[in-house]
Amino acid sequence: MRAAALLAALALPQAEALCNWSWHPKRFGCQRPLDLPSPAPSVRPSHTPPSALPALACLPPFPSFPLLPLLLPLLLLLLAAAAAFYLGRASRRPRPPPPPPPLRTLDIPLWSGSAHPRMRLFFPPALPADAACAAFVVLRGGGFYSCMGSGEGAAAWAARAGMVGVEVEYAAVRGAQPIHGPAGAEGALPPLPQGEAAYPQCVDDACRAVRLLRKMGADGRLPIDGARVAVCGFSAGGHLAALLATRHESALTVSAKDELSGMVSCRPDRAVLCYAVTMLTRDDDPEKMANVAVNLLGAGCHDMRLKKALSPALHVGRATPPLFIWCTADDPTVPSAHSIALYTAARAAGVAAELHVYHDAVKGGAHAQGMAEDNPCLRGWADQCLAWLGPAWCAHRARIAPPAASASQ
Repeated sequence: MRAAALLAALALPQAEALCNWSWHPKRFGCQRPLDLPSPAPSVRPSHTPPSALPALACLPPFPSFPLLPLLLPLLLLLLAAAAAFYLGRASRRPRPPPPPPPLRTLDIPLWSGSAHPRMRLFFPPALPADAACAAFVVLRGGGFYSCMGSGEGAAAWAARAGMVGVEVEYAAVRGAQPIHGPAGAEGALPPLPQGEAAYPQCVDDACRAVRLLRKMGADGRLPIDGARVAVCGFSAGGHLAALLATRHESALTVSAKDELSGMVSCRPDRAVLCYAVTMLTRDDDPEKMANVAVNLLGAGCHDMRLKKALSPALHVGRATPPLFIWCTADDPTVPSAHSIALYTAARAAGVAAELHVYHDAVKGGAHAQGMAEDNPCLRGWADQCLAWLGPAWCAHRARIAPPAASASQ
């Protein structure tokens, strides 16, 4: 047989042949040699005997001393170099910025005798005691169903930019409760009574906020410069902001219950309008816009005369303050035609206006983007707004002390 003939030819002892067979199975083919005991022993030599491979007899034998003590320092050196390399790469990676320090806030009720609606003020960090800052009044969206829709964080952003950020509650069907889901905890503006519409109370609340800020700034109770008051509105809140900018001289902004109505102006010095509702008379608006009109006007949603009176794009005049307008091109709720119509009217009236229409901005829906911090297409609008306002709006000025009261008063 082949295996026996091979053993005889090599003149190897049987035990050594067994070792060679177990160590080099391919040497004898795929079948077990018939003259070897079964099962084959599992003994494996530490190395192939030199007699089995005469061709390798010229190679030097393996060293008898261990190699590990000599290789260990080299291995440690390589590990240290690799660790230093990866640690260096990790140290060069940009670290996330630390969270900003908390801002000081203050809640002020808009009307005496009731805690709500209120405005929450966010003060700039490290504000000098005698400083007077610009005010940035934020009216969030919500379709007049809630006043806590898009625009979250805008007041805090304004405070970190150097202004006093003011977030205002205003009348809405659901009050300051979330748009979706169950009502939140107590301590927020409650819903309106059943069947009551947001108008005219929502306009009164917005006007009152601007007047009260100016009054308290003039009295020295707030660090606010009454000549630098901007309003910023999102969606339905943008409708209110646009009304303040265009209808501040009309009877719509006069409230019999506001004692400041005839003394302090509610006209903003700047208006920032974010995908704002500017017309209530468009026939080709989406169905959601019809719901906005119902929430705002209730049974009066079919009164075309009232809807025209509450359409800011139809009432732009020379007294309208400068406007910063932005929207998305494919907004499915408030079409970009609203922003474009207001911008066109402003340019026709000689009012300074800036319009930004963003394309390819559909991330999580093209409407209600708010500050758009997670949207790479839109998040630059806030920086553009600051550039439009100018550095004077983020600077602190020395507060002018109010005149001292006379002894007879």
